[in-house]
Amino acid sequence: MTQITLPDKVSIKDLKDNRYKVVMEPFYPGYGVTVGNSLRRTMLSSLSGGAVTSFKIEGAQHEFDSIDFLKEDLVEIMLNLKRLRLKVHTDEPVKLTLSVKGQKVVTAADIDKNSDVEVINTDLEIANLTDKSAKFEMEITAERGLGYFTVEQRTDRDKLEIGHIAIDASFSPILNVGFDIENVRVGEMTNYEKLTIEILTDGTIDAKTAIGQASDILQKHFNFLGSDDKEEEVKEVVEEEKEDKKEQEEKEDKKEKKTKSKK
Repeated sequence: MTQITLPDKVSIKDLKDNRYKVVMEPFYPGYGVTVGNSLRRTMLSSLSGGAVTSFKIEGAQHEFDSIDFLKEDLVEIMLNLKRLRLKVHTDEPVKLTLSVKGQKVVTAADIDKNSDVEVINTDLEIANLTDKSAKFEMEITAERGLGYFTVEQRTDRDKLEIGHIAIDASFSPILNVGFDIENVRVGEMTNYEKLTIEILTDGTIDAKTAIGQASDILQKHFNFLGSDDKEEEVKEVVEEEKEDKKEQEEKEDKKEKKTKSKK
């Protein structure tokens, strides 16, 4: 009987600048593409990360306000904050503060230290103060999340404190993933596959962790599909749907009878 063999070689190479090359082999014919595509899609969409979700600058009420002795407008600062890469160690929103004075370039390194948040790209330029008498105070809200979250998707945007400006947030720590398949020989077979995955992260995660988390997510889904409890769980869902449908039909019947009685 033919066995679907598993790969037995995995190597991870750090290419510097948050780039990694991962090589896995040999996959049974067809499984390199299957695994590569599954890992790619999961890493891009389903790994949690940190991002700025809102900010407040002392003296500004909205994103079109201007601040004395500040070279950038608030829209430019908003775009800079979108590029701030963070490790958020809690599931609750965290308030970060930044306060500087004088003529200088304000960078992410000027953000006050916080035990719940680690700033990765501390050299990121946030703003430029153009006068010795300039004063710049800002409060930044950082959160953990998945994928890309727009301001319109936020259910709490109407509850923001006065002066806080909401930002579209990209939480994914994976910036890009690509994979390639090559044929390799195993015994007399020449169509086994070598999977090469190239990963670009934002610096908050490495390739080993990213692949481990993605694999765990996929494994949980496959374990559910193959579990003995699956049929019972599906049955319960079907029964609930039937009950909901029956309840809806009863409501429609009552409504229809009520309408006829009025006529």
